[in-house]
Amino acid sequence: MSMGYDDLLEELELLPQWRLRKPPAQQQAAVVHVKPETQAETSATAVPCRLIISENASMVLVLAPNQTSEAEQLLGNLLNATGFSIQEDIAEGDISHLGGYQDALVVIMGAELAQLALARSDALNHLREQVHVYQDSLQTVVTYSLDDLLENPQYKSACWQDFCAAQLTIDNLKSKD
Repeated sequence: MSMGYDDLLEELELLPQWRLRKPPAQQQAAVVHVKPETQAETSATAVPCRLIISENASMVLVLAPNQTSEAEQLLGNLLNATGFSIQEDIAEGDISHLGGYQDALVVIMGAELAQLALARSDALNHLREQVHVYQDSLQTVVTYSLDDLLENPQYKSACWQDFCAAQLTIDNLKSKD
């Protein structure tokens, strides 16, 4: 039995207040460039992660490896609700693999991975408020980890906003081509 769109939003505890729509353009986050010398340090450090590449490689989702079955179910529901079609799932990836996806938007799920990838020590709430540029070309959005969402269901609506902002950023990248 497949879940409908409203069933998915209900599972994510986003109903009745959330419906699929693009966030207003004025809410688009500022782009922050990471200093090149900091990026060089990050590139040298292996950061194990799971990479999920969308169809047409327009988005790369970065998350912690080895998720629980409950987290996998939440991830599936989130991807279905956002219309994310999986092209490839790299279970044992590394942040350094992102260089192969120059035209993609990167969404990093979790503070620890984001801090390592972006070489920043800012709190997750501050990292979420902006679009970052990784390796001089990859626009990057940060959101809550699956564990954060399972432990704090009230974060799900903020995560949904992050994915809507990510979709808006992808649309803006496509319109520049």
